Amino acid sequence: MKYLTCVYEDELTASIIKRLFKEFESDIAISTEINAHGFGRIKKSILNYNRAARHTAFFIVTDLDQKECAASLIKDWFCSVEKEPQLLFRIAVHEIDAWVLADKTGIAKLLNVSSDLIPQEPESILDPKNLLMQLAKKSKSREIREDFPPKDKYAHQGPLYNILLTSFVKDNWDLYEAMQHSESLTRAYTALKKFAKS
Repeated sequence: MKYLTCVYEDELTASIIKRLFKEFESDIAISTEINAHGFGRIKKSILNYNRAARHTAFFIVTDLDQKECAASLIKDWFCSVEKEPQLLFRIAVHEIDAWVLADKTGIAKLLNVSSDLIPQEPESILDPKNLLMQLAKKSKSREIREDFPPKDKYAHQGPLYNILLTSFVKDNWDLYEAMQHSESLTRAYTALKKFAKS
């Protein structure tokens, strides 16, 4: 059994990481979890994590957000330092929420909206979190319409957002369907699979 320290931006990302690890549970496991509560702390500590990866394995997931591409983010964060082999660094395009959207059938059922409203290419959406909340406003469920989007202009999301999505990822999210529509998710899966089998 190989153990990895997992670093992520939020609870939704944590739920996706745990779902990915479930695919290889006989070979790899999470030893430590670090919730950085946003990309800032991950960026600040990335070179420390890279040095630590000489001795222990890391699986780190962050969002691309508004960066031009994954290559530019890596160049910016690693400052031309060579990435250690045991540092598995993956970037969700453009946000982790796009990986959730990539299960088109599942998310439509969860939000109780037509699957025709879900984009075929979620990674082309610059703000998938906002798209999810706009979809929720069209839900046939009053609870989702009222509690999934933000309640006011100061909130980033509604009280149901994390509750519903983390539960969905844990119990109903179709990873293999999602990988058909998300290249960055597929790369994360492939990186873990390669590490697990090495």
